[in-house]
Amino acid sequence: MANKLRDLVAHGNLASVMSAHNPLSARLAELAGFDGVWASGFELSAAYGVPDASLLSFTQHLDMTRAIVERISAPVIADLDTGYGNAVNVLHVVGAYSRAGSPR
Repeated sequence: MANKLRDLVAHGNLASVMSAHNPLSARLAELAGFDGVWASGFELSAAYGVPDASLLSFTQHLDMTRAIVERISAPVIADLDTGYGNAVNVLHVVGAYSRAGSPR
């Protein structure tokens, strides 16, 4: 899926991506014809009614991103928030999100 967006941009085209906070909003973006969905940290924070200030956990972000990926066929760009710590944490987070977006 990542190649779909990469190919659009590489050929000088614009990719239209809509932010989503859950599978329903992601599905609506897909049905509206967007090229991809941005699993947005801001959107998820708003859905929980908290400021976008890294208050939600890594697991909360990952679980919702995984739910979005499993319910749409469009590419998903994951907002990895702040990386949740130092370089070791960032490596862990990127790996977990990559596995969440892998075909099953």
